[in-house]
Amino acid sequence: MDWGILLGVAGVFGIPLALAILGLTMVATTPGEFKFVRACFVVAGVVSAATVFLLQWNYPEGSPTMRAVIIAVVGALIFGGVSVALDWVKSKEAAIIPDKTTQVGDGVELLLECQQASLPTVGLPRQSSLTVVSPFRFDKEGTIGISGVVTEPGELIHLPEEWKGKSASSARCRLTNYGKTTLFNVEVPIRITFKRIKRGSAPGNAIAEEIINVAETKLPITKIEPGGDAAYIFYIHNQGRDVVEPQFPDTANYLPPGTETRRPVTLIQAAPFLHRYFALWPIRSAEEIILEEEKSDKK
Repeated sequence: MDWGILLGVAGVFGIPLALAILGLTMVATTPGEFKFVRACFVVAGVVSAATVFLLQWNYPEGSPTMRAVIIAVVGALIFGGVSVALDWVKSKEAAIIPDKTTQVGDGVELLLECQQASLPTVGLPRQSSLTVVSPFRFDKEGTIGISGVVTEPGELIHLPEEWKGKSASSARCRLTNYGKTTLFNVEVPIRITFKRIKRGSAPGNAIAEEIINVAETKLPITKIEPGGDAAYIFYIHNQGRDVVEPQFPDTANYLPPGTETRRPVTLIQAAPFLHRYFALWPIRSAEEIILEEEKSDKK
């Protein structure tokens, strides 16, 4: 075999190999770009295999057994390498581009509606517990607690008297699954902004403008079945000493049965962004809290 043939072979290998190297190094972010990367690896594998076959066909050097072994080994290396490369592209694409089943319009959406309301006095329909998200602050920073009170639908809930009828201190949030299937192991991110209560300029007036802390947590929900009648309801209840402002992002997540990877779910909220904000005052009187704060500042 002369050097001209070797150089020709190298040239044939060079083009798809260069494309494959480009596929390994380029930053693909769209489905079209990932298709191009896959095509590079496939073309490199096909051209490489065809070149080896033609060489063995046109230059029958060595025994038939040796040539058959060479073809088998080289073929296994080529197609094995292409398979590994395609799996690598698939994993990269899955990490960057979410699965289509998690996109808006494909059946995975939750509607979140929150409005100020007093804590319920009887068990909620179709729910075996009352879930309460409780922001509070012991000292310098605020935190968020989540608790569940076991209830029976329509049966009396035994709550502390000071918690009842405080519509300015709690909010009722309703999550409705407008998809086609039940969502399991849902996590809803919640962000709470804590604002210190101080005396206002007018006598008897209280204001809350100074941000003390912003805390975050995730509300775990075992399942949310489809349909408005099966909506999941939880409450946010301010038992602390500050005004709290809850906020929710536009995306939650869930864990499908039999998988280990969480998937995003669209969280639909009020269209005007400003309408998503609401402030909850503590169940205690503002004057009592202000006196405690002033007394603490004097120490």
